[in-house]
Amino acid sequence: MRVKRPLIIGADGGIGKELTAALRVKGCNPLATTRRSSASSSGGPEVLYLDLADMASWTPPETADVAFLCAAITATDQCRKDPAGTRRVNVENTVLLADRLVRSGWFVFFLSTNLVFDGSTPLCAASAPVNPRTEYGRQKAEAEARLQALGSSVAILRLSKVLTPDFSLFSRWAGELSKGRPVAPFHDMTIAPVPMGLLIQVLLDLAESPMGGIWQLSAMDEISYAQAALQLCRSAGYDETLVRPVSWREACPDLEHVPAHTTLDCSRLAQAFGFTPLSAQDALMRTLGDFQ
Repeated sequence: MRVKRPLIIGADGGIGKELTAALRVKGCNPLATTRRSSASSSGGPEVLYLDLADMASWTPPETADVAFLCAAITATDQCRKDPAGTRRVNVENTVLLADRLVRSGWFVFFLSTNLVFDGSTPLCAASAPVNPRTEYGRQKAEAEARLQALGSSVAILRLSKVLTPDFSLFSRWAGELSKGRPVAPFHDMTIAPVPMGLLIQVLLDLAESPMGGIWQLSAMDEISYAQAALQLCRSAGYDETLVRPVSWREACPDLEHVPAHTTLDCSRLAQAFGFTPLSAQDALMRTLGDFQ
């Protein structure tokens, strides 16, 4: 790869950890940040301490390359309950960090979300006006706008639901189903899943020829959580009658907002890299093997 010394902000998170490992396999020597003061770099990438909640004195490394901003508070309920504290991390300090990086010659990739839209229409275009309905979505939309003002050295990648190898919901389902216990997934809440491996490959492709602006990644269609639970049963041989779908409106009526649609238009990735989005079913199947 032409990228030699990338910087991974939040390298001990789900995406950051996978991206750091993939870059090392590609022969890069990444720098990694963590907010764990006791973190060690023995046998791994060079580790720098950075806490986005308090980074007044932090300065970027001198050797500029590409930086991936993988650190954020992504729990929508936490953002709703603590808008000021989470906004400090997700907006104010993230923008401050990106500004320092850009001024030091770094190209910055920022990970965003489909929740900058209200989800009223499928396959939302990158150019569509944002209309967030959650505090988390509002924070990401504000961060996007302020980051775009930094110029062409910033790229934004909006993502639908990324399925990690340790996705907690699927792990919990598998644990219950394997013991013959029922699960109650939502039949009226959908995801357009992105397997972690696919996200990492897209990030590596983008890093090869960094281009600013907005990129989007999702499955081409959607699947309900109830359908995902049934597919988990079929893949692992669990009893499908243990899947007992419920409505989120009955189970969690106080949810801030549930979008009707979660897909994004990925045409820019298709034009730039010949990228073909996966179906929700194929994306799900790439992940379910980890939960059997």
